[in-house]
Amino acid sequence: MKISLYSATGAFLLLALLSGCQTKEELSPREETPVSMETKAITPETFDWETDDYMPAPGTQSILVPWAPGNGGLDVFYGPDILYDFKKVNGWKLVYSTFKSTGAPLTDPYFVLYNVYRGTLRIYMYLNSLGGIAASSYMEDAIYLNGSANSSILSFLGSDMAEPGQNVKAFNSVRPKPLSGGAPLINNQWYMVEYELAYDPNLKNTNYLQLRFQMKTDCYNLSTIKLGGKAKSDISGTVGASSSSPMDLVKAQVPETIKGVAGIVGSSLIDKLKKTPTANDSSNNKLGIKNSYFTDIVNGVTKVTSSFFGGIPSFACSLLSAIIGGSSSSAGTPVSLKADTDIQLEGTLTSNSAVNAVSMYIPGMSFGGTVQGYVPLYNEPLGVLNFIGDNTLYIQSQRSYSEVVVNRGGDDEYYTECEIHRTAVFNPRRHWNYADRLVFNPELLKVANVTILSEDLVAEEGGPIYVNMFEYDDYTSDIPGHNIPQIHDYVFGVRFLIKVQPKDGSPASYIYKTFKLNNCFV
Repeated sequence: MKISLYSATGAFLLLALLSGCQTKEELSPREETPVSMETKAITPETFDWETDDYMPAPGTQSILVPWAPGNGGLDVFYGPDILYDFKKVNGWKLVYSTFKSTGAPLTDPYFVLYNVYRGTLRIYMYLNSLGGIAASSYMEDAIYLNGSANSSILSFLGSDMAEPGQNVKAFNSVRPKPLSGGAPLINNQWYMVEYELAYDPNLKNTNYLQLRFQMKTDCYNLSTIKLGGKAKSDISGTVGASSSSPMDLVKAQVPETIKGVAGIVGSSLIDKLKKTPTANDSSNNKLGIKNSYFTDIVNGVTKVTSSFFGGIPSFACSLLSAIIGGSSSSAGTPVSLKADTDIQLEGTLTSNSAVNAVSMYIPGMSFGGTVQGYVPLYNEPLGVLNFIGDNTLYIQSQRSYSEVVVNRGGDDEYYTECEIHRTAVFNPRRHWNYADRLVFNPELLKVANVTILSEDLVAEEGGPIYVNMFEYDDYTSDIPGHNIPQIHDYVFGVRFLIKVQPKDGSPASYIYKTFKLNNCFV
């Protein structure tokens, strides 16, 4: 096992101890115990997805693997960098499969792969029962937790800045149209959705009956979707939002504006997401994310895909959430990115139909006694890391007052201006940096060396993202009509760049992960 902290420029400054804010109670993971599965009702049929041409299917039913060329393949949605990123040597494990070679013909079968080095779960669905469903303009996927227990396993979904201690119960996403621009939903077609999971150490001691994954797919006809306040004729990347309970993002949110996240899976989508700014729309992208952020993404992905990527991926100063690399395929370096945006859905909802629903046990939980249904083939805790413990950021405020005399109609009027110099500091009594709050999956540490390459303070306020901005100024004034800067409303976070190097020498994965900090003014 190896976890190391790389000494990089831009790491946190360690400043004086301050008091005045009550910090949150420190949370500790529960002690882990072995998992046993005494009774398995249905063990999924295994297959070799790397070498097989066809999926297991009974009789004369014939279904090509999702990355095979031909009708129904995933190449209509993804480029080769994502399409051929499925090799076992790169950490992919088969978790579930409803494909089988015996019995009745398969209806809407699926299988699930999980990457131990990146903490990502991919659900591959083959939909073949859509004869009665009308053509649709959008498809919506949802993953949510069903049960009485709480978990942070979905807390990396819904925002580019994860909030420690906040459990996400559900995440809904509207999937992109095919690269060809055709309808998003057709019969006899493969579909894939990917989720980045957080490591929850408490799940290993949680009984499997208390919590499970539920997933569903719906289709909708809707006239307009707005991202970042601008109307879009289609969606090229994935957009989604998290919530404390299951919801229908499309049906429930018309015409409300909600905070959500835009996602890019695969470098092939970058060119499709570009747009030329106009007098009426200054955005340079179709996802509604900040122009500077998207420029960083374009520049960074260009370097990655042009084989420039050979060391630390420090190409994007404003990148908050991303997984880069980890594939030995010659098809390219896989890239998965997230950026916050506003989502507003408008128009008349002309139709909606339920397409598919999936329920499955969460791997790595406490199994025992009689287990009904499909059980996971890979039954170890999921996710790479999590942030557990105090996430307070202390901001020292030094006020300087000045009296201003304003003459109005021959009479002097006295007013006060105040300059507030803010300094972000950290609490060495509780921790010297935030890296010691990171908890890594022990199953990952058995097979990979983990290095924290950098740790940065980031701040955003509706526009640019600032890195290691430890000082800033606020102003107040009671002079009527005096137009001076007012109080900033920065959202602070701590961003880590983490290298996961498999011990067998296969390509490393690089993970940008940002956690929100709680501001405490003292």
